[in-house]
Amino acid sequence: MDYFEGRLDTNFSRSQELFGHHETTLTSEEENAIYKDFRMEWDGYLKIHNEVLTLSRQFDVKSASEIIKTSRQKIEEIEGFIDELVEMNQEQASTAQVNGRNYCFLRSAEPKGNGITRSYQTIPGLKTLLNERGIIIMNYRPLGNTGIKVSEVSFGTWAIGGAWGNVSDEESLKGLQYAIENGVNFFDTADVYGDGHSEELLAKATKGKEDDIHIATKFCRMGDIHNKDTYSYETVSAYCEASLKRLNRESIDLYQIHCPATEILKDGEVFAVLDRLQREGKIRHYGVSVETVEEGLICLEHSNVKSLQVIFNMFRQKPLEELLPKAQENGVGILVRLPLASGLLTGKFTKDYTFEKDDHRHFNENGEAFNVGETFAGLGFAKGVELADQLSWIANDRESMAKAALRWILDQKEVTCVIPGFKTEKQVRENLASASVKSFSLEETQKIRDFYNEEVKQYIRGSY
Repeated sequence: MDYFEGRLDTNFSRSQELFGHHETTLTSEEENAIYKDFRMEWDGYLKIHNEVLTLSRQFDVKSASEIIKTSRQKIEEIEGFIDELVEMNQEQASTAQVNGRNYCFLRSAEPKGNGITRSYQTIPGLKTLLNERGIIIMNYRPLGNTGIKVSEVSFGTWAIGGAWGNVSDEESLKGLQYAIENGVNFFDTADVYGDGHSEELLAKATKGKEDDIHIATKFCRMGDIHNKDTYSYETVSAYCEASLKRLNRESIDLYQIHCPATEILKDGEVFAVLDRLQREGKIRHYGVSVETVEEGLICLEHSNVKSLQVIFNMFRQKPLEELLPKAQENGVGILVRLPLASGLLTGKFTKDYTFEKDDHRHFNENGEAFNVGETFAGLGFAKGVELADQLSWIANDRESMAKAALRWILDQKEVTCVIPGFKTEKQVRENLASASVKSFSLEETQKIRDFYNEEVKQYIRGSY
């Protein structure tokens, strides 16, 4: 029922301050008529609620999900009534958010004297109850104007390919399987992740599910990113064919240029190459993984660019100012990589922590191997730990810093999905749960924005 709660959050943000008492006397006959209609719709919702809970107690995930999918029309009708009530009477709105993910709704509206007395009932949000039973109901968002809808929590596969320390293929496949079983339908990879190993793992995990699971991969980092020959039709076609072979697919859902040099994007010839691959049926859509806002804006000048992959997290908020709004205006999807700033926003590190030698957090802290922003958001480890400690409050009522950090990104309407990395099934499970924690209030959001402007951005190294 995540769809239901997610859509209602907007209404709650407008009305959560209005709920004061469990009984309120009203005087409008027009409101009374609407309440009667709302009561009928609310009864329908309660029926859905009870059916889903019964199935969840039996761990019948498939049946519970089917009920939710077939009930969306009813849910939208309820939302319509709520919108009317909130708009008609801001001071006596009939909905309110209490105790985080518990919701209080109108229970009855009875005549009393010259007015109407309303009483309310509070029920836990379905999503919270289902997650407590280990059942995840996934939200899906449009990938720009491609017609594809992807899970709002998806996953990147850099970590399981290599450069993040020890990782087990068996554990990686368990994590991929768990993600797929719980509604994840989109994975991001690249030909250089373990020299194609992550692509091979995805082929194994998605075998027989190719029509349902969307894969985005990337190219150009196997060559010299500054050399125009790396982006010629012959070279890119060869990269594409190699990825298709490793993925065991006939077409790539989303083919992305992998953080190319800015001058390559300004030149623009690579986009014609991608148009040709699209006409040949080797790729369905294409996008660009960028390092800077400037690069993202250049890409938006090309109408066939369908997605931008950006570094965006509480430590890297610059895309909020211009890039994200313009991407949304152009119908371009936003994929958010490194949402936890290389693990800093999990809050689990201390300054004396040491990383394995084959972990990029050991060998690229200062940009020795590639763009410094790809590691610890460009902050450096010690400074990042210090700043993360100052953000520990975000975990209040949200279970953990990691879940809170992902939730903050999902609160941004321009974002298509977050693609955190993982090495274990446990990490997949914890990241998926981020969609269930409560959203940030306007006051909290401003506090995070002020923290970035006053305490963080002056320490970010490298262009972004």
